[in-house]
Amino acid sequence: MSDGRYAVVLRELGQALSELKRERGAPSYDRIRARGVKVIGTASALSKASMSEMFAGRRGPASLDRLLWLVRTLLSYDDGEEGDPIERRDPRLQPWREQWHTLEALRADARRRTSVPEDADEPHTATPEAAVLLPSPPELVGIPRPSSASPWLDKRRRSPLETLHDLPTPASAMATEDTAVVSALEPSASRSEQEASATEPRTSSPTNVFASLGDPLTGHDGPIHSVAFTSDGSLLATGSHDRTVRLWDTATHASVGDPLTGHTDKVWSVAISPDGQVLATGSNDGTVRLWDIATHAPAGVLLTGHDEPIHSVAFSPDSSLLATGSNDGAVRVWDVATHASVGGPLISHDGPIYSVAFSPDGRLLATGSRDKTVRLWAQMAGPPLVAQHAALPLAARAVLYGMHCSRPSTLGAPLHTPADVRAVAFSPDGNLIATGGADDAIRLWDAATRAPLGAPLTGHSDRVTSVAFFPDGNLLASAAAHEAEGPVRLWDPFARTPMGELVTGHTDGVWSVTFSPDGRLLATGSLDETVRLWDPATRTPIGKPLTGHTGGVASVAFSSDGRILATVAAAGSPYETVRLWDVASCTPIGEPLTGHTNRATSVAFSSDGRLLATGSLDETVRLWDVSTLTPIGEPLTGHNEWISSVAFSPDGRLLATGGAGGAVRLWDPATRTPLGEPLTGHTDRVASVVFSPDSSVLAVASGPKVLLYA
Repeated sequence: MSDGRYAVVLRELGQALSELKRERGAPSYDRIRARGVKVIGTASALSKASMSEMFAGRRGPASLDRLLWLVRTLLSYDDGEEGDPIERRDPRLQPWREQWHTLEALRADARRRTSVPEDADEPHTATPEAAVLLPSPPELVGIPRPSSASPWLDKRRRSPLETLHDLPTPASAMATEDTAVVSALEPSASRSEQEASATEPRTSSPTNVFASLGDPLTGHDGPIHSVAFTSDGSLLATGSHDRTVRLWDTATHASVGDPLTGHTDKVWSVAISPDGQVLATGSNDGTVRLWDIATHAPAGVLLTGHDEPIHSVAFSPDSSLLATGSNDGAVRVWDVATHASVGGPLISHDGPIYSVAFSPDGRLLATGSRDKTVRLWAQMAGPPLVAQHAALPLAARAVLYGMHCSRPSTLGAPLHTPADVRAVAFSPDGNLIATGGADDAIRLWDAATRAPLGAPLTGHSDRVTSVAFFPDGNLLASAAAHEAEGPVRLWDPFARTPMGELVTGHTDGVWSVTFSPDGRLLATGSLDETVRLWDPATRTPIGKPLTGHTGGVASVAFSSDGRILATVAAAGSPYETVRLWDVASCTPIGEPLTGHTNRATSVAFSSDGRLLATGSLDETVRLWDVSTLTPIGEPLTGHNEWISSVAFSPDGRLLATGGAGGAVRLWDPATRTPLGEPLTGHTDRVASVVFSPDSSVLAVASGPKVLLYA
């Protein structure tokens, strides 16, 4: 077979694909990609650039799966209208399989006859070389759940697993890399020959491994700081000193679309998710942006949290997490889907972070710093349904009774006896429990031993109504009712001391406090009928009070991405007690939620931000679609008294509701059905229900005690 025959068959394939595209209504590349991802999946999805080359007959599909993904997607159209996709075993796919095998045979023949393949620049996962250079991301199966607020901390030592000192010099590192390349490209050499080649001084390089392809890619107006390929090699991203990012078609060397702009300073680092859908860019302005590869549009809001330039960004192998390293000496991990920070910052280096990288199985994160060390962090989280939540320590779980037999464990004495417990919260790492009582005090407890830690925190002059931990666990906020002068206090939970001055500004007591997921905001709901946002670092108000409620604000909650705040008033019209606010602009989102027949009392967001739960004086719980602000299905009924507290489990699988009559119920939020009988063990009004960060423990504050169910 001649090499020219391969080109002919490739053109024939392109013509056949183009004809099929025309027959099906000529959908655009954007529509084809979006449709294919929706009905077939992302595993074999093609970029627009790859499709363009294939339809033009200039490039073959990298695998049979990619060809079938494209053909099945096209066949799901009927004269431009979307229909049902065909099965992989559909007989209409057989001619395409045969054409693929013909191409493979011609390609293999070309490889046998030449030292350089005819399509060397084409990704091809079937060859040994491709298997070495483009490993498939492994499945993350069986990895333990997280055990700290930062899932890469070794909980036994509260430190990184290892610090690597005495790194190899650049010369020795280069020699090691060179040896690996030779081993991969010369599989026929014996082990002794390879070892001799690796140790033998190299004074010349008679044959280069790589050769320059065409002219340089030009278009940036400043130095290029970072480059990254898509996993199929069809696109290249480049980040520049000129504050822009460009995408390039590797087949044609042409720029794809307009430059990506949005950063206010030079772009230091770019990375493309292994699934090829998201581009991450880190800038000297201290921010990280996520971009949709298909549309070239920003995906969500800026990721903020670092205080200085971002030098490195890296995706986990399953594309679910993004790690960022900054000049501020911190590494942060982000949930790519929700754009929320996963736990607190990883801080152990003594200098700027210049490089971050995940291991191929996603269990380790490596960070390199100017302090001349590399640190390894072990991910204690397993396939992260809700990666931002940490696990309760094994010791704590061992002392908790099973929920299945309704045998709760209680926090040890003294609690707030004889006063009632009004609030309860787990620390982000699951090690501490904070309670607030009608005795005007806050207590801290060891979750493993259930023993109190030190003396109560005192300073409030009225009953404590709400407690909340900062996302990294190093700060605790508390609120008091009917305390007009500074009803909110901030505490160091480890030193058990107040942090600075009182947070003032409300003209009456505060019933609810909560931190935003990124820790930049503290929200407070007050009896003065207003909600305020605060900067926890400076303890100063941000913007004007949120007004509109006609009664004291009883409950406040942030969405998982921190962009929406939900608030509930304890008085006023039943149809005006639940409101949603745009946090950035401090303005209402739509009209108040209507559906309850009496006032709402409690509000909570699901961990993915899609659902909102509200409890009401009408003895029901409602679920709402956050995107449409409409109720989902009928109200949840089963309580015989008004609903006093609602909470989603961090993994999104449970909804807990507490009633004024002392009943606690669990629900499946997906089906809106109750799970089992009500939890027993308490007869007083349930003041608060809250899940542990790993969703394995439910704490219920009722009367003078807190009960733990596992």
